[in-house]
Amino acid sequence: MEQLLRAVDDVKENLSFNTLNSIETSVIKYLQLFTTDFNSSEFMVYSAKLLNQSLRVIEKQIKSPKSSLETEFKLSITSIALMQTLVNLNSTRVSYWLQVVRTHFVMESLANLLIYLIENKLGVQLAAQIMSLFVELSSIQLSSEALYLIGFVENLCISLQNSYISSADSVATKSEINWINVFHLSLQMITNLVNQLRHHFVDIAITYVAIHLDHITDVLTKVRTKPKTEDIHESIQMITLCHSLSLYHKTWKTNHLFSFQQIEDQVLKTSNSVIAFLIRPNFMSYLMENPNTSAAPVVPSDTAPKRVSPTAAFDGKTLRKSVSWEQEFTSHSIDQNLMDSLFKFQAFSIAFLQNISPNILELMERQGFDANDWKLILNLSFSSPNIDPNLTKEKALESERQSQQTSELVPFIFETSLSVIVSQAMVAQLSTSISDADKQKIVRDVKALFYPLLVAVDKDEPLSHCQYCRVLKVRPLL
Repeated sequence: MEQLLRAVDDVKENLSFNTLNSIETSVIKYLQLFTTDFNSSEFMVYSAKLLNQSLRVIEKQIKSPKSSLETEFKLSITSIALMQTLVNLNSTRVSYWLQVVRTHFVMESLANLLIYLIENKLGVQLAAQIMSLFVELSSIQLSSEALYLIGFVENLCISLQNSYISSADSVATKSEINWINVFHLSLQMITNLVNQLRHHFVDIAITYVAIHLDHITDVLTKVRTKPKTEDIHESIQMITLCHSLSLYHKTWKTNHLFSFQQIEDQVLKTSNSVIAFLIRPNFMSYLMENPNTSAAPVVPSDTAPKRVSPTAAFDGKTLRKSVSWEQEFTSHSIDQNLMDSLFKFQAFSIAFLQNISPNILELMERQGFDANDWKLILNLSFSSPNIDPNLTKEKALESERQSQQTSELVPFIFETSLSVIVSQAMVAQLSTSISDADKQKIVRDVKALFYPLLVAVDKDEPLSHCQYCRVLKVRPLL
């Protein structure tokens, strides 16, 4: 195979693009079948040369108004896929191929092309393939540093605004959906860079969130008012990035307080709605199957529920009182994969809230800690949620099927929720801006919450679904 690539490299300028595309496709399949029988650095050299050849052709012709670059784009997509395959197969041997990538200025060329494609909305498949490679590179420590050092992320942040659907009322075309996928990949790349580079990349990540704040807010609002599968999946990528950034919440608040406050508010509201959807999944399914219905107050009556304007205000309290289980949406079901997505969103949301709350150990030590510097982000109200009565202990039911992922997330959400609640309660007790009457109310609420849990622990009984929901039932301060 090395001899074939060497021969192709010698005559690549005389071969047609379709021929080169076929050869590279065959090489990719070969690598997937024989993952250990190749010289990674030599393969990467040939891959870089072939990629640069196709990029040079695109660079010469892309600004010509009459040129059609479909064939050239396909060749570049295959060349990038070949390089990405090599990266995947050698993620633990980065030094073997990273020097080759740097020597041939592959990342710089791809970054410049990516920004041009996004700004002019050309070659969406090529843009997505480039971004997919960058996501792969950003997940590895050494290559993420190299990606950061070429200094393209700031310009990319601005250009990515062009990847949104232009009109919220219009029907999304296939091309527009693909451009949204490019933005989704950028969320993954920025998250990876934050996780790998930490403090060195935080400022740029904050800028990214600030630039796309309106879009993030719009998606999270849709999740809690008119949920759609694609919005829920996009919101998970957004909350994943926000969770990574929340580890540096002090820097975030210092550099761009407005975006931090907006994200905090949106996470609280959306988390509250997701909890309500998890408690009553049939209602969410009803909303998804009836897109003209908004998650706003629905007044019970003998006839069909009353529809409310999509612009009406919505919070968890409204949802709890909106409808009874005897109403029309009881027959609706929700896909298990979507439930898994909701649990994943909730896990990142509660972890976000934990990161921006004061550490319990710091609160206990009280050294250099001023409770007045922190605000209460939760309204601790632990009244029993309005859940399906069939889930109570009075009736024996089959255990609900849960995926392995959900089975692992539920205890994490439960434990993290307890941590956030205790932290918030301690902040309230230490604060001088909260009246004694309110402090006593918080103490009573917390005691009411923990009593059934302590009883269950003393009896060595597993916590019921209702007890989990009761702990998770927290409302944002609106």
